[in-house]
Amino acid sequence: PGKGKGRWAAGRAGEYQVLAPPGYVPGRPSGLVLFLGSVDAAALGRLAGATQKAGLLLAVPLGMGDEAPSGARLQAAVEVLDDLRRKLVIDSDRLYLAGISGGAVTATQIAYAWPEMCGGVLALGATGSLRDEPYLRDRARDRLTVVLMAGQLDAARHELERYRDPV
Repeated sequence: PGKGKGRWAAGRAGEYQVLAPPGYVPGRPSGLVLFLGSVDAAALGRLAGATQKAGLLLAVPLGMGDEAPSGARLQAAVEVLDDLRRKLVIDSDRLYLAGISGGAVTATQIAYAWPEMCGGVLALGATGSLRDEPYLRDRARDRLTVVLMAGQLDAARHELERYRDPV
């Protein structure tokens, strides 16, 4: 993207929105937040403000919130990441996967399966399980920063605290 925002297409995944921070320089390694989940205009504005303040690109696949089947959401996320890696210079140490509800499950699935691909994952209100393979658990523990969050009254909070702490 140049300055501001744009819509791009990623194969079968459909469209996704990309927002660039002020000072973004094409061709220079950039950090990225891939956000998975339904976002309205106000939420997108808050996400964009936070990523711009941190100097990170923001990418959001369109139509891939909880209304989308989990397999389609996973495919869209992987295709968007692949498309962005082809078009931009992404710093994998500053690539963060984030999501809410079903998008959080998808974000953690990707991060736990390919921990060397990203620097961290933020899961809001849900999470996927760590992989069974011991080497992937070790790489995830060594490589990833993992933030699991749920509201005080969120039904998922108990599960996150009981089964996912510590990751």
